[in-house]
Amino acid sequence: MSITIDVEFDEAVVPISDALVAMIHKSVEAILLIEGFGEEKSCAVAILITGDERIRELNREFAGENHVTDVLSFQADPI
Repeated sequence: MSITIDVEFDEAVVPISDALVAMIHKSVEAILLIEGFGEEKSCAVAILITGDERIRELNREFAGENHVTDVLSFQADPI
């Protein structure tokens, strides 16, 4: 089984270092392993770090809400 973690960020809005991206990867992987993913269950996680304008667009598109939010999450089909 496997874990896939994709971290994407809008550097023009939120500058992020390679060290911070690596820390995000390690943190998410540790949480997923604690929850039992990677050993018996595969998992894919995508993280987008962006600014207010883009998150408002995504929230409007996917949740029908026209405001800034901290987190958007989506249910996914099992891998």
